[in-house]
Amino acid sequence: MKESVGWKLVMKYRRIKNLLLPPGTTRRRLYDRLLTRPKNSPPASDFQAAALSTIRGSGAALPVSEDDFCGARLVVLSAPSLLEAGKMGAVKVGVTNLSPYKWLATGRESERRSVRLSYHWRDDLGNIVQWEGERTRLPDDLEPQKSANTEMRIFAPFDAGTYTLELTLVQEGVAWFDQKGSAPLRIPMRVEPSAIHLPPLRSCSIVVPVFNRAALTKSCLLGIERSIYADQLQHEVIVVDNGSTDETSRLLRSWAGSRSNARVVPLERNLGFARACNEGARRARGHYLVFLNNDTLPTPGWLERMLRLAEGKPRVGIVGSKLLYPDGRIQHLGIVFGENKNPSHIYRGFSSNIRPAEVSREYQAVTGACLMVRRDLYEMVGGMDERYENSCEDVDLCLKIRELGFGVWVCADSVVYHFESMTEGRLAHDFRNTALLKARWGHKIEFDMDRWHALDHFEKELTCFEPPERYDRGGDRFLGALWKRVYSCDIPEL
Repeated sequence: MKESVGWKLVMKYRRIKNLLLPPGTTRRRLYDRLLTRPKNSPPASDFQAAALSTIRGSGAALPVSEDDFCGARLVVLSAPSLLEAGKMGAVKVGVTNLSPYKWLATGRESERRSVRLSYHWRDDLGNIVQWEGERTRLPDDLEPQKSANTEMRIFAPFDAGTYTLELTLVQEGVAWFDQKGSAPLRIPMRVEPSAIHLPPLRSCSIVVPVFNRAALTKSCLLGIERSIYADQLQHEVIVVDNGSTDETSRLLRSWAGSRSNARVVPLERNLGFARACNEGARRARGHYLVFLNNDTLPTPGWLERMLRLAEGKPRVGIVGSKLLYPDGRIQHLGIVFGENKNPSHIYRGFSSNIRPAEVSREYQAVTGACLMVRRDLYEMVGGMDERYENSCEDVDLCLKIRELGFGVWVCADSVVYHFESMTEGRLAHDFRNTALLKARWGHKIEFDMDRWHALDHFEKELTCFEPPERYDRGGDRFLGALWKRVYSCDIPEL
């Protein structure tokens, strides 16, 4: 039987989709989810009245959900009707277990029937402006037909306006949009402009993946605080703990508990750099995502200068920093490709005073140790590909953004110190990752190493460099001296 023209087009579409969006990848799941998501049902009349009342600032009565969700009922006991942009608030929720099972409050993905409360924001058009907020566990295990009250921390969007806060109860390890039968509890809310007068720069969400090395993490987080002032730009810091086994968990609890713009995303085990970045990005509110390694020390003005470059040039998708070793030599100034199509850091080990280190340039890729990307573009390409294991996922991301027609730049005025490859097992999968990168992008990667060397009048033989052994594992020994050199004081306590 001869196939119809319509069926041939369908099969061609499927082949192209499987080629560009391989099944099982993060961006394929995101594509399928957005393509098949149900349309927003019109809100009930009492919700519309509450929303209008909130908009008018009259203090709306809070709506109560009568929908059962996986055998649960959620009731809002108290919630603010007004929040300041970027600030933290609290919602008190009553949870009733209507299922025949005992719910566990352990918060472990491996535990069946472990549940958590989650939230996300929608704007007045119904668009999601934050995919998932901070998770909140139940105070105790909950038997069938029992109820418990818990207080959720919520973080307001950075932009003023009218929003809908949607609360859901989901299984641990399952996002709200993957949970079957989701029936969110909706609360209309108004977000007022920040009381602090801020310069016209977009908001940022700084995502810091960590795995052990608590001393480096502490230095990095305190460096972020010292280098960015609250009255300079709106920002938040999201630390994704990749199953640390040292004192990192205790450190992060102390750090997040005393800061209103800090959040911690604990993972049960080490799931890799790409997964950690994606988990942090899913909870971000900022216009820009900034991925920052925990073995870095940012210097004053680093983020503001990256922002000004991103917003001062047309069609900039990604901006990276100039990264230096603790002794001041160049660690990263951009990623170039040799004849074998392998990525490498140009001018690695050179003095930071060379001419190429003083000029912001567009390259094919930058390192994920300090990388700023527009959040909408990051979501458009499906985030970082989790098939890479701790290397090359940043290069792959840059190439995907370039394929959309956006540039990848290095900001020479933004300086961050980097100890480089301090995480255990960081280089274990480099060969496999490079092979995957070249299989996917080899036909599109430009051999540009010699072109840059010729343009800058450097001989190829002079550009090879291997860092001293001390940078591999000795980072902690140099933290105090480096901190004092950058901030003219000892490392403070949290």
